Amino acid sequence: MASKRNRLANSHARVKLHDVATLAGVSAQTVSRVVRNSPDVREETRKKVLEAVALLGYRPNLAARSLSAGRIGAVHVIVAAKLYHGMSESFTAIVEALAARGLAASTSIGYGTTDLRSIVPVTADAVIVLGGMQETEPWLEPIAGRVPLVYVGRTTELPKGASGVMVDQRAGARLAVEHLAAQGRRSLAHIVGPEDWLDTRLRKQGFEEAARDLGLPYESHCAGSWEGIDAARVAGALSPDVDGLFTANDHLALGFMSHAHRVGRRIPDDVAVVGFDDTSGSDAYSPPLTTVRQRFPEVGQLAVERVGAMLQGHPAEHTVLQPELVVRESA
Repeated sequence: MASKRNRLANSHARVKLHDVATLAGVSAQTVSRVVRNSPDVREETRKKVLEAVALLGYRPNLAARSLSAGRIGAVHVIVAAKLYHGMSESFTAIVEALAARGLAASTSIGYGTTDLRSIVPVTADAVIVLGGMQETEPWLEPIAGRVPLVYVGRTTELPKGASGVMVDQRAGARLAVEHLAAQGRRSLAHIVGPEDWLDTRLRKQGFEEAARDLGLPYESHCAGSWEGIDAARVAGALSPDVDGLFTANDHLALGFMSHAHRVGRRIPDDVAVVGFDDTSGSDAYSPPLTTVRQRFPEVGQLAVERVGAMLQGHPAEHTVLQPELVVRESA
């Protein structure tokens, strides 16, 4: 039995349902009932089958059956970071795009856990991850080794064979800095978001690179979160000669603007402010916020397109979208 277990586990061919049945010592029909989550299976038998599934890396070939019906499979969406404004828009676009293609879809929360079995159901034919943290998730590599994987939020430090879809964060920060410079601002500051997010690091890098390239003095202050109240908290640390501010998101811009109103600093006369994201309602700020727009719905739609292509045999491919500067009255 041990030699059979090792031989099956080390096989590089696609694992079949009968391989799981052989290893678990049950019938193929029983394995089928377990992967369909049928209640008509004894718990001891279910546990034995799931152990064999995990050991062999078995994934039901739902894609083949779905393709014959004009569909491309069952897609599981893992939310690997908190659903702030932008990510929630991408998530909605993913769900809508999957439904439009007639795809079966499921969702799980993937942050705060390292247990792959609690994240991805056995029936998943492909996985889309909505991430954004600095550190890559420990369960990405085993997923990418089994099914097509598309990561929303990064294109680097991904497992071999995974696709990535993201907006160019550094380019967005550069747009903000170049606009402030074009408005005649000569001393810049950046309010930084939470340091455990990849977007925070990339936006800060883009800000500093652009300021150096333009020969402008700059400073950065970490708010530690995406919340406006924390921008107001660090606003007092800005040098008095700062006349151009770039914030890591729109909520931080709103927090700074509220602080500026309280202390009598005029926007944009005294300090021009540029945010990031183009959050819903940013055009209703006082004054309306100049910001960098990310194409969140398009990111979600492209993730679904990439999953479909990979399920049909196309190789992994990264997609980087360019952001857009939206000029309003704050800068």
